[in-house]
Amino acid sequence: MRKATDSRIAQASVTRSCANAVACINHARLMSGQQCLSKEEVIVIIACLNAVYDDTSSIRHTLHEIARGKSSSGSAQA
Repeated sequence: MRKATDSRIAQASVTRSCANAVACINHARLMSGQQCLSKEEVIVIIACLNAVYDDTSSIRHTLHEIARGKSSSGSAQA
């Protein structure tokens, strides 16, 4: 149960981080006289950031497993 809760907390953190990134981009665009991002652009940026987060989470998990002496198949390395 705790793992599921940790996962939800992590996802909420990513969502806030994505929203902050989009807010920073919009602020920079407005300060430079450009139009703010469209809804479609915001959706694409958030999807890309989430994909990067998911990939790095997977890599981080693999590195933790290697550090514990486990191979990707879950068996201990010789």
